[in-house]
Amino acid sequence: MALAWWYGGPWLWLRHVDAKHAAVEASAPSAQETQNAKDEQACKSGDNEVCFTVALRYDDGTDGVTKDYAHAAQFYEIACNRGHPTSCNNLGVDYQHGYGVDADVPRAAKLYQGACDSKNALGCRNLALLYKQDGGAGVPHDLDKAFALLTRGCDLRDGKSCNDLGWAYEAGLGTRKDVKKAANLYGQACDLGYLYGCRNSGICYETADGVERDDQRAVVLLERACVEEEKGGCLELGRMTLQGHGTEKDPARAAEHFQMGCDDGWLEACEELGRLYALGTGVKKDPKKARKLYGRACDGGVDTSCTELRSLAP
Repeated sequence: MALAWWYGGPWLWLRHVDAKHAAVEASAPSAQETQNAKDEQACKSGDNEVCFTVALRYDDGTDGVTKDYAHAAQFYEIACNRGHPTSCNNLGVDYQHGYGVDADVPRAAKLYQGACDSKNALGCRNLALLYKQDGGAGVPHDLDKAFALLTRGCDLRDGKSCNDLGWAYEAGLGTRKDVKKAANLYGQACDLGYLYGCRNSGICYETADGVERDDQRAVVLLERACVEEEKGGCLELGRMTLQGHGTEKDPARAAEHFQMGCDDGWLEACEELGRLYALGTGVKKDPKKARKLYGRACDGGVDTSCTELRSLAP
């Protein structure tokens, strides 16, 4: 049931395109350009939410702007200096990774701390992940602080923080190992909309790890975590569907789940799909496709796929 601690994901940092005027005949500004100019002025006049919106436009390259990490950081900094915690968090990501500014991890940590102190859960979580690292970047390795920050983030109803806090309880990092609490926190993360929490909660119910085994409930949770925008639960859902645990046995549908997981980079799902093609289970037998899938998984470090690949050598 182990999983990685994930960053909330840095925002994208992107740039505004200034209006260009022809040498002879100036073209009128577009409605988007006019709105952007108004919003930048409103930001400078004290509207923090508008500052944040402008920064996100530079992040995403939308509404008449193009990439400019530095420009995005400038608008985050304006809002952060005036007490906008989400902007402080995003500026912290910029300083941590060197997006549009010189990388400065200690400064990033201070920005995350300020955001967290202002009840921004992502700031708490990002700072926790810095403390979880092995040091060497200007922030000491401190699992106790990481655990306390994840607790704070989860208390602020951030699903990612709850999921990572569950992992800390599962692994016994910064706290006493407690699989029951881990299972409960994964469920809480799922309820808050974090789909990896649904995956982890589903695995708990499938394996009776911290909760009573319930295959049907596991399937429901894994189905939530195997959707278009998130495919973390597809591997386990495919296995349960293939075996008929908690749902009707359906090899063809299992193959669909494995395909979704494989397409999303879950190499064990590629291996499972390769096995179906090798055997002709749920799909038309196709040794060539099986070799390709085993090869992908093998290249990614799944040793059992290397063995399977050798057994299918033409």
